[in-house]
Amino acid sequence: MAGGLAVTACGDKEGGSLGAGTAAVPAAVPAPKDLAAECVLPTPDATWEKTRAQVGGPAAFLPRSAGGLAAVMLHFPIAVSEAIDGRSPAFCAATLANDGVGIGAGDREADPKPQTTGSQARAVIGLHLRWPERLVDGLTKGTSARFSANVDAATQITVFTARAPEDAVMASGVYGNYLLIAARPEDVLAVGPYVARTLPQQGDRLPTAGVKIAGAAEGPNFDLAMHIAPEAMRGGVYTSAERAVGLLGERLGAWMPLPTAVAHRLREAVNLVPEMDGADVRLTIDSNATRLDVYTTLRKGEAETAVKRWEVGDVSPLLLLPKDALAGALVRRTAPSGEAPGAQSGTKAGTGAPDGETAPGSTKAPQKSDPVGTQAPTGGTAAASTQPSATGAPVSTQAPTGGTAPVSTQSPVEWDLAGAFGLGDAKDAAALREAVQKMEASAGNWLALGFGYDGTGPSGFVRAGVHNSELLDGALKDLLALSEKAKPSDPVRGDALRVTAGKTVLENIPGDVFRLRLERAKKGTAPPGELPTSVDVLFRRQNDVFLGATGYASRDALRALMGGEGAGTLGAVAEIATPLSRYGATLIGAAFIDPGRVTASRAGRPGSLPPAAVVITARREDREGVHLALSIEGASSAVAELSRWLLP
Repeated sequence: MAGGLAVTACGDKEGGSLGAGTAAVPAAVPAPKDLAAECVLPTPDATWEKTRAQVGGPAAFLPRSAGGLAAVMLHFPIAVSEAIDGRSPAFCAATLANDGVGIGAGDREADPKPQTTGSQARAVIGLHLRWPERLVDGLTKGTSARFSANVDAATQITVFTARAPEDAVMASGVYGNYLLIAARPEDVLAVGPYVARTLPQQGDRLPTAGVKIAGAAEGPNFDLAMHIAPEAMRGGVYTSAERAVGLLGERLGAWMPLPTAVAHRLREAVNLVPEMDGADVRLTIDSNATRLDVYTTLRKGEAETAVKRWEVGDVSPLLLLPKDALAGALVRRTAPSGEAPGAQSGTKAGTGAPDGETAPGSTKAPQKSDPVGTQAPTGGTAAASTQPSATGAPVSTQAPTGGTAPVSTQSPVEWDLAGAFGLGDAKDAAALREAVQKMEASAGNWLALGFGYDGTGPSGFVRAGVHNSELLDGALKDLLALSEKAKPSDPVRGDALRVTAGKTVLENIPGDVFRLRLERAKKGTAPPGELPTSVDVLFRRQNDVFLGATGYASRDALRALMGGEGAGTLGAVAEIATPLSRYGATLIGAAFIDPGRVTASRAGRPGSLPPAAVVITARREDREGVHLALSIEGASSAVAELSRWLLP
């Protein structure tokens, strides 16, 4: 029960209260020190029922009401769940951990002296109660009672204590018309009064923080809403982002690094978190899809200036990938030195579509109800892009301390490129690094990647804008020459591989195609179900676009990639193209995955399911500051399948 849009810390008490109960409304209390986040669930029962249907699988065995779910989680008798009112809003609040040296959020003017004692991060959820007394009696009275109750003198919260160790799964208590739930009893006492006494009186102020919710005048149309304080962005949120990127590096490091442009942008995004002036989050669930939106504004400073130089544009380069791609990503990078954002030789500004062609998905205007992405960004000047080394520099895990966080150029994936190629000679290793650096310097303003899985096996696609075609051609020739000396190993089996390089021809496709062939050094045919004995990596430059493909059927993959626009591209798949295209030319990056079709393809049933993807878009708008937005939305079937992947 965490996510959604903001509840303010000092509310207007006029008008009705979302959290009104049968008891007299208690006086509000001040926000706790180090307040990090506040959230509201307007309709817990309806939200849980939709979530339960979306997730499916094991969730089908859980109770249908939010009260029943809470009872199961807390080891309460299921009969007391009737006392919990899942039709009234639930609220939550969280505080930052404090090490006892710094000072809390909001206390810098009131108490400039350092604190002398530390505190842990705390979080409390408050569920509205129909009958508080019935809940207390059902838990504490009778021969089969599993809990005892004590009233805290300072807060007047009735705190429950489990009589058996196996029932002490979480801490809980009752104040007024609210059941308070936390990890520890001290959390209930510290944050519970604010959740039960203050937040219910402020629920009628939604939406807040400049985030417009369509239809809010008729009542909330979201399922979860949260406001995250700026101090939390510089603390726990930043740490979580660092860990997530580190985990991604660990998972991918055994196979290959993230493409440099993707790795660079991830590192930039992580280092921007401390520069965000808080964040507002909204979760909306319906019968057909789930959508999560995160909105933030950057504080004035160096980071804001740097982000203004980021390239933005529409999603057309990604939509030109083959329609059978099951996952893909688009990254837009800072324009090369001396080039204005959006400009690129031989292409429409920022789209990656060849001159004289209409980019798919580029004509649809952004939705007016979206607070970010309502107009094309303005302002910003070109700047040189300092790309990370192809060798993958180690990542610093030290959090920014004070001032403006630099936008790092380090890759989140540490990877020994020369080692992976099996180049032991120092001169060859240096030549390889130089060739890859030339490829990076020749790159244009966008990179689109895709993954497919057909009857023959997996395949990969790459489309990338080219800024300097001569530099790229030279780098590719150097790379091919060095590949002949490479002695890599299979990352799965550990077997030695042999690399051959050269050119090949695709039937009915004019021009040469470069080819790198990786094959097992040991001769012989692979047993049934094993990986093939060889895999080709094919690539070529077509005007100002670099095209590459690999896989079990790399020739077919490259041919599909060169098909141009039309029915053979992702632009013709409405289930993917529509959500990716709704924001016009405001995209920093975008990605999608179709988990259902991935699962079916791996099971030997490619093409057996209709498209149903989870789509991610990252956007920027310049209007009275730099505003950033991240949206994740997915069809019900895609969300359910992805949940099955993630659940233990």
